[in-house]
Amino acid sequence: MTDGAIPPPPPGGSATPPPSPPPPPGGSATPPPPPPTGLTPPPGYTPYSTGPTPVAQVTRIGGVAKAAIALTAIAGVTGVISAFLLQPVNDKASDFLAGRISGDEFADAYQPIQLIQTLQSVIGLAAGVLTIVWMYKIAKNLQAYARNTTWHPLFSIFGWILPPFLFVVPLLVLRELWKGSDPSSPAGTDSWRSTADNPLLYVWFIVYGVIPAVITALTLGSVFDAAFNAAGSDEVAAEAVDAAASYSLAGGVVTLVAAGLWVVIVKQLTDRHQALTGER
Repeated sequence: MTDGAIPPPPPGGSATPPPSPPPPPGGSATPPPPPPTGLTPPPGYTPYSTGPTPVAQVTRIGGVAKAAIALTAIAGVTGVISAFLLQPVNDKASDFLAGRISGDEFADAYQPIQLIQTLQSVIGLAAGVLTIVWMYKIAKNLQAYARNTTWHPLFSIFGWILPPFLFVVPLLVLRELWKGSDPSSPAGTDSWRSTADNPLLYVWFIVYGVIPAVITALTLGSVFDAAFNAAGSDEVAAEAVDAAASYSLAGGVVTLVAAGLWVVIVKQLTDRHQALTGER
């Protein structure tokens, strides 16, 4: 080989440089473009968040809350229907007491209203039982999150039947359940006590507890006065219907408003508590 001569290429090779390696499978040699602006999460997306961790087992409340809401709404609507249907019966009661119709005619007019009132009472009782179960479950869950509550979960049951009958104890229990269900308060601390109240609880207390108590007191006073002079069972019923005529429609409207407020409260507290427990 002489000086300056170009050496021959290696066997099976080439004097030109080798080509660049291919890009990795599924990738690109160039960086990906940035994501577009204005992106929104898809419907139903729930971002991950770190919340307080329970120290005991928690129970679900969604099913019993839905049932309580449905029965409360039905009871409220039934109550106002009963109040409106009772108005013509008031005239029958007056006619019977004045001797213009017989006791059988009054009884025939009053019987359908009694059936509706009985149905309303049964539905209201079922809604009350579900409400107690719902409140008790929330109270037990708060204990699982180490909330140092003032009211024991048993007050979710007995608070409705213990005096005073203005439902002061249930109001205080509900207030604590609302505060304790704050999902931003860490477990084992008392920071939840400083959270704001739900003002609807106080409106519901007045509409469901105070106003019906006043109407009931006025109605009972008139009924006892009238029934004291009644001669027979039909006359007692007629006197009671006639005496309560001034308050029956107002009572029905109040019942409907109280039911509507309760539906909203149950929904709000359920959503707040489910945010704490992660139940969806």
